[in-house]
Amino acid sequence: MKYSKVIILGIFSIVFFSIYSHSAYAELESLTPLELYTSSELILVGNVVSLREDSEQRETEYDIKVEQYLKNPKPFSMITVVGAGTKGTPTEDDPLFDHGDRVLLYLNKHDEKYRIRPFSFKAPLTCDGHQLLQLATIPGEPRGISSPVRDLIHLTNTFGIEIDTFVVNDGINIDYDLFNNNPQSNSVEVEIAIITDSATVFHANQSIPLEPCTNTIISWNFTPTKTGEYTVNVTSEDISTSTDFNVKLNRVGVSLDKNTLLSPLKQIKEGVSLVDVKCNEGKVPAYKYNRMSVACVSLDTESKLVLRGWATMRLAMPDDNIPQALCNNYEGIWHPEYNACRGISDLQCSLIGGHFESLRICSGDICPNKPHSMCVTNPDALIQSDAESQVLDLSKITFMKPNSIVFFYYPDPSDIKDRDAYETFMLVRLPEWLGGNSDDASAFRAYSAKAVDDSCLVKYWPQEGRQIIENPCRGGFYRIVDGAMIRTFGAVPGGAPIALPHLTLSFDENGFLYIEPPIWSKTDNGVLGFGREITLQEIREGSMFLIDSFEKAYPDYPEIPLEFAGMTLADITPEYDQRFKVFYSEFTPIAQNIEMFITKCDCDTLRSHSEYDDIENIGGTVIAIHDEKSRNPEISDSFNSYTIKFAKDGFEFEVIGKNLDFMKSSIAANFLNEN
Repeated sequence: MKYSKVIILGIFSIVFFSIYSHSAYAELESLTPLELYTSSELILVGNVVSLREDSEQRETEYDIKVEQYLKNPKPFSMITVVGAGTKGTPTEDDPLFDHGDRVLLYLNKHDEKYRIRPFSFKAPLTCDGHQLLQLATIPGEPRGISSPVRDLIHLTNTFGIEIDTFVVNDGINIDYDLFNNNPQSNSVEVEIAIITDSATVFHANQSIPLEPCTNTIISWNFTPTKTGEYTVNVTSEDISTSTDFNVKLNRVGVSLDKNTLLSPLKQIKEGVSLVDVKCNEGKVPAYKYNRMSVACVSLDTESKLVLRGWATMRLAMPDDNIPQALCNNYEGIWHPEYNACRGISDLQCSLIGGHFESLRICSGDICPNKPHSMCVTNPDALIQSDAESQVLDLSKITFMKPNSIVFFYYPDPSDIKDRDAYETFMLVRLPEWLGGNSDDASAFRAYSAKAVDDSCLVKYWPQEGRQIIENPCRGGFYRIVDGAMIRTFGAVPGGAPIALPHLTLSFDENGFLYIEPPIWSKTDNGVLGFGREITLQEIREGSMFLIDSFEKAYPDYPEIPLEFAGMTLADITPEYDQRFKVFYSEFTPIAQNIEMFITKCDCDTLRSHSEYDDIENIGGTVIAIHDEKSRNPEISDSFNSYTIKFAKDGFEFEVIGKNLDFMKSSIAANFLNEN
């Protein structure tokens, strides 16, 4: 398919801003985005974690947790900047921000302070740096970093296959990817024209409202009535895109049977990707591991192909008897009286989670003297190998319950010779409070068990007070909602936020759990042994999932803040006796962190604070402060920490971290209603 694109100057072109005098700034004329970029000393995207006005409300100091530096990056993740106060705004263009706002800040330094320029604004969560700056390429940026060029028009036939040759009187579906790359809502005008033999045979236009930095797909249907070459032209404000296609009489001189799908090979030749191959009713697509082959087979055949290492692995849902399902997949013989599998290898037995026992297979009252070696998959069953078989309580059959883990090998569980640590994966079913009681793919996570900071294998520990993935060698921690590393003492490539590589899971109407074909790149499923690069926005989404789950499961507990003392929520862990641990991190390898413990109590004031070094009162609430260095004077400042304890509304809080003033201001803002 041939594409030609003409990008009309506009989407990243001149956008004028009105600029007014403010503080030390001189009167400026309107600036283009590029001029605004070059005239600012520092530009960043970040979140307001706290703010303070001066006594006259003429200026406001903002503490900003930096998400990304867009010009002149600094080596720190927190920065304090100065903006106008509520009574100090000479013009309506001077921005005022609130706690929690995501902001784009244009900054210039004056009197040793970075001051907010009037063009700064509250940044939509959906926009990246290029979209916020309205620059296609940031000056000095390496090639390949700017926003990618996309194929905007997609043509598919009646089978949903994307091709460039169609049949007379067969419908064509035209999809157009419409983008609003602006940080403001916009109503985009879209016009389509289809031309053949210099005549327009189809025309339509419409207005599509779009939120900031979002996209949608517009679809049209067109049925060609004659053969020939056609051109589709689509214009959306400042972008004109075109693509060509051909129309023939038919494929083989006769009408195409629309009730029969093409074979997988023919679909691929028509341009269908492997993962989009469709099968006739009663068949399912089975994919070869190297992703170069696909076949439409029955469910029974698919299981055999998985066993032989040909097809993609399909995992069983917890409503199945997992050991029995795996036994059948490995072509073993299942014995329900023992909850055991006969006729499988040592490796297959270990994958089922069992161990071998010598057992007799009885028929009625007749039990042969010679026992059989069988893989017993219920470790709770009391089986004596040299005695008569016992009737087992089948309620003890092992299912994968919420808050549990099993290890498996991917991509080929039967490949013993070439297996290594990089093929070891964990399937985790989330705790109930995180949605682990849902019988669909959302209740599960599948992560590589290979640590990203050393050569050790990691493991999820479901015990109360842990519920986290741990590295036993370096002491690293990964949270289970997205595999993000929240603490490590090892070396991590790149130094940016990173997560365990993962496998994408899906399920079907029969309750089977599938592993979707992974893309082993840093920004997709990750790279085994290296990790998956995770953005701050993805981290926040995982943290908001934790907060929402906590509020639903424990509605009488205080609201957990997303940001605290310049750090982002990393994890929430139920401990014991109505006590929860809340962990905040900077999500970098050598990062500070804050631990917060919230315990339900019959109290409104501290029950005891005699062991603390200092007592303060914030808004009528007593807080007790302990300085670790007061007990251990030899400790260095870099290792010193503070503990703050207070009680409020029937809960006792204990906060441990390094930045005392920042912690106190965050406690006041989030729990004591003091700014």
